[in-house]
Amino acid sequence: MNIAEEMVQSLEEKGVRYLFGVPGEENIDFLEAVRNSSIQFILTRHEQTAAMMAAMVGRLTGIPGVCLSTLGPGAVNLATGVATANADGLPLIAIAGQAETNRLHHPSHQMVDLPEFFRPITKWSTTIRHSSAPRETIEKAFNLAMSEKPGAVFIELPEDLAVKEGDSVTGIASALGRVEAAEIDMKRAAEQINAAEMPLILAGAGTLRGKASREVAALSEKLCASVLETFMGKGAVSWRLDTHLAAAGTWGRDWADEAIDKADLVLAIGYDYIEYSPVRWNKERKQVVHINWQEAEVDAHYPVVASLIGDLSCNLARLTELVRERTALPAPFAELRRKIRQEWEEAGQDTAFPLKPSKILYDLRAAMNDDDLVVCDVGAHKVWLGRMFPVFAPDTCFISNGLATMGVALPGAIAAKLVKPERRVVAVCGDGGFLMNVQDLETAARLKLPLVILLWRDGGYGLIEWKQLEKFRHSHHVTFGNPDFVHLARSFGIEGCRVEKGEELRPLLEKALHAEGPVLIDCPVDYRENLKLEEKIRFGCGDETR
Repeated sequence: MNIAEEMVQSLEEKGVRYLFGVPGEENIDFLEAVRNSSIQFILTRHEQTAAMMAAMVGRLTGIPGVCLSTLGPGAVNLATGVATANADGLPLIAIAGQAETNRLHHPSHQMVDLPEFFRPITKWSTTIRHSSAPRETIEKAFNLAMSEKPGAVFIELPEDLAVKEGDSVTGIASALGRVEAAEIDMKRAAEQINAAEMPLILAGAGTLRGKASREVAALSEKLCASVLETFMGKGAVSWRLDTHLAAAGTWGRDWADEAIDKADLVLAIGYDYIEYSPVRWNKERKQVVHINWQEAEVDAHYPVVASLIGDLSCNLARLTELVRERTALPAPFAELRRKIRQEWEEAGQDTAFPLKPSKILYDLRAAMNDDDLVVCDVGAHKVWLGRMFPVFAPDTCFISNGLATMGVALPGAIAAKLVKPERRVVAVCGDGGFLMNVQDLETAARLKLPLVILLWRDGGYGLIEWKQLEKFRHSHHVTFGNPDFVHLARSFGIEGCRVEKGEELRPLLEKALHAEGPVLIDCPVDYRENLKLEEKIRFGCGDETR
């Protein structure tokens, strides 16, 4: 076998089923090896979306998703998707072709020093330089991409090396070990928790990666401790759990911030700083028990009094045995929970048109099953979905809040439907983010994937306008024109429909969720609600005196 064939065989052995990418002259030998393998190549319409699709595969399966580009502009196009995966903690391997090695030492057509280019946005960036390297490189790439915190790896393959005969040894393998916290750390954490009167749990994305939702729920119920989730941690525990409270990620004094203000100890479980900075949610510097795969960053607003480092499921199960059982949710948390649920139910009664953000979310939730998947793009709708959309099961709601990249929802939904064909999938998009990667409507149509694109249309960058109005009381350079989205969808060969009345959204969603191919729903949204929410959280959602 040549080096390209050895690399592809190694990917097969690792369980890779899909490869996303765009062909080019310098990767055709690698692509030929893929053609002769069990891996399905998914042609995308942009390298950025190839990386975003691969990242979602990594998120849903735990096996790094793989994407492919050619050299120069093709590889550079991968960068935003690769950086998104790395920041969001999604296992991904990006492979790019490169010029022949005999012209890498001087300026050359389309040549970029790709390992250096990708180094700041990956966990490891390397190149294949020797015939013995392919299997070792793939093995190391998988280990790094999957180990906590997961992320992206980049591999460059020069075109003359791709066809060179390989001499890799077979049987290279290694396993990622499980690490448990030391007994002295476990006792200290339990002592801190037992001494607290109003402990509160903040569950981050690591809880979902670690498959620790059941253990978080058990600890919460024994402590009668309310649970907050980060936006990326939504689904860490069910919204129906009696101790579930809200999601943390909205600026101001939203429900989550008020809960933290009332707590005397925060149990940060699987929480990553990149999800929601401590300076934003812990202004009063409440003490923290840090439970994660890695040691905490040093931060004045994250004062750690105990740490449990290692496998979350194991450590949480041990901790739950040591903490004292409590009999009732503290009254302040119970009252906050009641108000949050009341706000949600009131959203469902609204009949205004254009639809308010909360009403769109209410109808979306009503139309979906508990285990259906929502992939959220970035924009004002992300704030609304993050703060109030109920999630009932792990790995059913996906929000990019690390790099927070616009345009992730459509490619993410395509990949989600590929690897979870039995589940219904909805991409929630703003018109700004959607048009950044609209070309991959063709990919969804070509693959005949039954997924729904719920498009919130306001004709502008709503989140930026929101921030401008908050700070300056005026906005500028945020509005734009839109195509007729229904006709746009049909031009790609998919079904398109438009919400014309407030009561039409839910029936359209229910119909679209049972369609045999992609459906785009153009839904006008009334973002005047942003400023009403801004006023509400300026003083605190639970402040009845404002």
